[in-house]
Amino acid sequence: MKKNILKRIIATMLITATAVSMTGCSFPGNILGKKEKTESKVKNEKLVDDEYVDLSIESMKVDADDCSYTYSCKTKKDGQSIILDMYVIAVNGVMVKDEERMPIGQVFDDWDGKKKTETVDFSSVNDALSKLDENKITVVDFYYDYTVYEDSEIINEAEGTKSIYPYGEKEAHYYKPDENNGKVIFDNDGVKVIFLGADFSDDGLNFNMNYYIENKGDIEQISFASATTFYDQKMYVNGEEYTTEMGSDGITFVDKGYCGLWSVSFDTLDSVFDDIESVDDIDTIEVGIALYDTDNFGKDNRDKFIFDDMVFLDSLR
Repeated sequence: MKKNILKRIIATMLITATAVSMTGCSFPGNILGKKEKTESKVKNEKLVDDEYVDLSIESMKVDADDCSYTYSCKTKKDGQSIILDMYVIAVNGVMVKDEERMPIGQVFDDWDGKKKTETVDFSSVNDALSKLDENKITVVDFYYDYTVYEDSEIINEAEGTKSIYPYGEKEAHYYKPDENNGKVIFDNDGVKVIFLGADFSDDGLNFNMNYYIENKGDIEQISFASATTFYDQKMYVNGEEYTTEMGSDGITFVDKGYCGLWSVSFDTLDSVFDDIESVDDIDTIEVGIALYDTDNFGKDNRDKFIFDDMVFLDSLR
């Protein structure tokens, strides 16, 4: 996961993706609070228990009015210090976008073997994730990364992920889209992409195309690019080319074993939308889409892409 951080930064700088959002901000819905409250069963769930660190999720709440977890951490030996980073990477199998992950980013010095405890609110996923089959959080995946120091020297480093089940593992439910209400764009042993439909933002300033991307193979991280200026991709609405500079174009990343809900936004001030008042006025869209191993990021690697072509869509609802 660390090896892809630089590529994420480079990609973000190149495309300046400020208006698109991971896990579908434009999608309606709320995954919390639609059902009666059920007591979370999380109690002292170990994330790490090695010779250096004891890191646990002591409790978790996933109610509409309280979406939080309490973690504890301590070093196993006196005189050690630790840099700890931890955040929620996915809920019900759907990756949470980077800015919604609420990393703790803690630096603890001179622990002397004492346990540190903190409660972290992660209610942002209430808005970030939607369209889940079950209207409650049943699986929370944590990413952790720690470095232990002694006398200013690194004595151990570790990172990993761990799934926590608020209602027990038997109640775990992973998001799957209704393919009858979408269009499968690409599907092989490693990756699946479904177009879930399109809509306009409430203020009418953006036209949003919504996708589901599933990384189900052996590639550590899949990248998805659509209508990007960086890759010289095009989009045509009812046969007319969209010409506005894609400063908010869509490149996203989905780690192995997870899926992503991704909304690519287009500026409705572009002339292609002059005579369009609703999705019903759009008969066809042709849009460039690319799928690739994030390690192959860049124009010079397009011959290695998994998929790189125009896609024709004639049903947007």
